[in-house]
Amino acid sequence: MIPNSRQTLIDYCLRNLGVDNSFVDNKYYRWHLNILKSRVDNPPGDYSEKHHIIPKSLGGSNEKFNLIRLTAREHFLVHLLLTRCMKTNEGRSKMAFALHRLVHGNEKDYVNNSRLYESVKKLNSQYSSIRSKSYWERIDSETRSKMRSGENNPRYGKECPESVKAAVSKANKGKQPRLGISHTKESIEKMKKSSKGKNEGRRWYHSVDLQKSTFAKECPEGWKPGRLPGQLRGRKPNVTGMKWHYNLETKEEKYFYPGQAPEGYVLGRSFK
Repeated sequence: MIPNSRQTLIDYCLRNLGVDNSFVDNKYYRWHLNILKSRVDNPPGDYSEKHHIIPKSLGGSNEKFNLIRLTAREHFLVHLLLTRCMKTNEGRSKMAFALHRLVHGNEKDYVNNSRLYESVKKLNSQYSSIRSKSYWERIDSETRSKMRSGENNPRYGKECPESVKAAVSKANKGKQPRLGISHTKESIEKMKKSSKGKNEGRRWYHSVDLQKSTFAKECPEGWKPGRLPGQLRGRKPNVTGMKWHYNLETKEEKYFYPGQAPEGYVLGRSFK
């Protein structure tokens, strides 16, 4: 049975090495308990932070007896020590994430040393894949399928009423930050410079069978030059690779890709 007072709870942790024997009995574990014991009857006088004696991710609760006040420095040190006294990779992963959230999840200045900052980031990165794998293993295939399809979204399959669309449109009207503002000449030159040469050597290619177009440097096997016919409705079509054809009967002239001209059209101009 878990004790309901701070001092006996800390003693319990020392004797049992955690609720589920998650901890290793090493110097780091004892250092972290010594910090907690020093604050049982001696809370910090100025600024302090709440800490869970038994971490929530390891079964600890939000009950008053499981909470203790520490200075910001002590709070950081306790979480750092916890990452070094766990038995399993899953436990180390949980403590690494707790330390990462403590350091990067708020505006407190826990880390003012570049090496320590790098150490915390690397530690969390090292064990993040373990947390991700553990999470997906707990989810059954049906739930996973729903998550991917979006069925878990409360608005899945529901259409937005026109009244709501109109209200959203009205609320956002005129809020675009650059509405009516032109780019400066300097900005235009910078954008031109940054995009120059990005599409050099690239061309449009299409596949009629797949009904797809791609902008690439080389033509995929079985594809043809140019965009998919009819894809650029309302815009000037891309005529790269197209040639003039004319109808033998009507003498009508049109642009087609070689080999795609309808029956009755031949290559060339009619020269009426």
